Amino acid sequence: MLALGGAELSSPKQTTAERRASLFPYYAGFSEVFVQDVLIALQANTDHIILDPWNGSGTTTTVAKRAGLESIGIDLNPALAVVAKARLASDKNVTVARNLVRGGSRKVSAAFLREVCHPAYNSGTRSILLLAIFRLVRRKLRDKDCVATNPTWWQSSRSEVKQVISAIAKSHLDAELAELGSKLRTADCATRTSLVRADILSASLPKVRADIIISSPPYLTRIDYVKATLPELLVLSLLDEFSIDQMRRSMIGSPVVGCGPNYMPRGIGAYAKSVLFQIASHGSKASKTYYLAFFSTYISKMFASFEALAKFARPGAKMVLVVQGSHYKEIFVDLAQLSIELATSAGFNFVSRADFRFKQSFAQLNPRASGYNMDTARETVLLFERPL
Repeated sequence: MLALGGAELSSPKQTTAERRASLFPYYAGFSEVFVQDVLIALQANTDHIILDPWNGSGTTTTVAKRAGLESIGIDLNPALAVVAKARLASDKNVTVARNLVRGGSRKVSAAFLREVCHPAYNSGTRSILLLAIFRLVRRKLRDKDCVATNPTWWQSSRSEVKQVISAIAKSHLDAELAELGSKLRTADCATRTSLVRADILSASLPKVRADIIISSPPYLTRIDYVKATLPELLVLSLLDEFSIDQMRRSMIGSPVVGCGPNYMPRGIGAYAKSVLFQIASHGSKASKTYYLAFFSTYISKMFASFEALAKFARPGAKMVLVVQGSHYKEIFVDLAQLSIELATSAGFNFVSRADFRFKQSFAQLNPRASGYNMDTARETVLLFERPL
């Protein structure tokens, strides 16, 4: 336990027990206990609106719901929007979903999914049913060895996923729904939870005003957050039209980059400029081209994101971020320092930080990754405040 703004705080890392009890194996999620600690430390009450601008699998919105707090979760990835919605499902939603599965043919099909799961994002029943499909499809694809050397990169196609779905017995889907029902911790309160499928930089984003922001922005580890949910996105592609490639290009921290931004914002600060200079000056292949474009794109988008969050935050609002440093070759990129610099330039006041050591980094998910120094293996929790 370490201190954040005078209160003790649990590690943001999920425990083994939490991972086993989770509804979806999202490696980038943080601990529910951590979010509970933050809400207590910041004295959240029913007058507050909680915001997670990178909501992912919905830990922040789930915990806020159980605490009786209004919350907003924003995420660009539609597969994670389904997971976040499913985590808010009720026992009744599970019962209705199981009833939909029973009867008719013995196998699931794409036509069955289109009949009972469209639209996918605004119903607890449809979301919990899709989550059960997600889990079964992921399991079957793993059995078919559809994972690359880096276990967050899936190698599969829409036709292959459609074939896998058609091989799922409805009895197995019913059993999966029963297991999900046993893991649900539903909230009986009628507190409003809004899940928005969008980029926080989108001009069409609904008006957001928040008192407490809790999130973990994308890290600088070049892990493809879209590819990590490729099986689920391919399932959803049977219901909706969207571009996975466009999503990869839009995602902050994506390894899919073009030539980088045309110009860098003035407010990025000395440390960001130092990082970009070190990368541009590095002698290794592609440092001056691809990697400089990758890091400059990330820094530019994160600065714009903090400017957007400063507009979302009410005067006096608190913002808690979980970040993790990484390496480019032998260059350590301190994401905590970078985030502090960008957030303060965008209008937040930095208050305090808490550092947590851990045993496994995101970089270590790829066995080809090299140069990671375990002396810098830590996650940092940062507390900011919007001036009154």
